[in-house]
Amino acid sequence: TVHAYELSSDHRRFLVGRHTIPKAFPINRFVELVETSPNPRDQMLWLLIGGAGIRALSETLNLYYEDILGVDEFGAARIRLDDPEIGRIRWQDNKGGWKEGTRTEFLAEAFRSEEFRGALPELYPLKPRPRLRKGSRYWAGWKGMTFHANPYQANRPDGSTITWQAVQWIHPAVGARFYAAFEEYRNRYFSKHGRGWPYHPYLFIELTKDRLGLPFTRAGIRKAWMRAMKRLGLEDSGLGPYSLRHM
Repeated sequence: TVHAYELSSDHRRFLVGRHTIPKAFPINRFVELVETSPNPRDQMLWLLIGGAGIRALSETLNLYYEDILGVDEFGAARIRLDDPEIGRIRWQDNKGGWKEGTRTEFLAEAFRSEEFRGALPELYPLKPRPRLRKGSRYWAGWKGMTFHANPYQANRPDGSTITWQAVQWIHPAVGARFYAAFEEYRNRYFSKHGRGWPYHPYLFIELTKDRLGLPFTRAGIRKAWMRAMKRLGLEDSGLGPYSLRHM
């Protein structure tokens, strides 16, 4: 699928008019925000939203664990971005063979998890998060993306080529700090569990004892943000997590 966006100079995105310019998080507090966060998941969230400018409550929650593709030549995390419904992905079936299709097809085939059938019917069978009922705890929207003109490409072992869009870091050091947090996150929460856990593909998960492993939510991000603002003494600033995107 090829996505192209051409905006005319009078497009509404370029017209400020009487609208107030969104508040931006103070950049001189960004390092403090990250380093005072008590767990690597929250550190990863703030680094992604502030250091890569992705959308706080949609693009973060639609990322897959396997969208983390290692590091580039500067040590910065390489992170794949794609549409949660029609984005292409490759997966291994139960017989060890490889398949390729949309993310919708991937979820339907690879994540029909019996663990969710009775307790969490919203997650059985698993659908792309924008397709869930909007009032659902696990819903996460998708606003579309402006794709980079030069997507990344890599050769697969079978000689075919895979193409993807990638996070663009404001500076490689931010991407390297993200990857350090990701390694801690993986070692602390994923490595000790068996094959298939957490029974969904999403990168960001709940960390509380009673909900460990469930997909993280929009409400969860807001609560983590409120705790962070209190630690920084900014609880009355009116800043939300989206302010990092405007930073």
